[in-house]
Amino acid sequence: MRGLRSWLLEYNEHHADAHNRAIHGLCIPATVFALCCVFRAIPVGDALWNPASLALLGWLAFYLCLSWQLALGMLMVFAFMYSGALLLESAVGGPGPLFVLAALMFGSSLCAQWLGHRREQQQPTLLQHLRLFLIAPLWQLADGYRRLQIPVGGLASPR
Repeated sequence: MRGLRSWLLEYNEHHADAHNRAIHGLCIPATVFALCCVFRAIPVGDALWNPASLALLGWLAFYLCLSWQLALGMLMVFAFMYSGALLLESAVGGPGPLFVLAALMFGSSLCAQWLGHRREQQQPTLLQHLRLFLIAPLWQLADGYRRLQIPVGGLASPR
């Protein structure tokens, strides 16, 4: 399996433009939250064990293989997003409206990211490699750790 540094450097190569980074700074969390809501809207399981919680656990397992420090941070992010999905589901009246809202959020955030890549004249990484899509939130968190000077085992600055 590739190392964390390799993944982050590859992702970073596709996001050199400051405007594209700013767009991704808003849209990556929106995309992850929308996916959490889409999976939560699948009417299987209960509030704890369902497609959303299982997808987030799988995502977290991938992160744990790369860095326990970043996986711990993503656990907190995912817990916050999952709680938000549960609250939003309750507020909008169930899984049907949640799915529609999440699909709109997902589509609009992906379109914005696509426009950022177009400005940078780079093809979106999702089209290139699905695992780079999984790396996107970790890329943002690693940058946050770097700015806060939180050490991540052997990782030099990805930016």
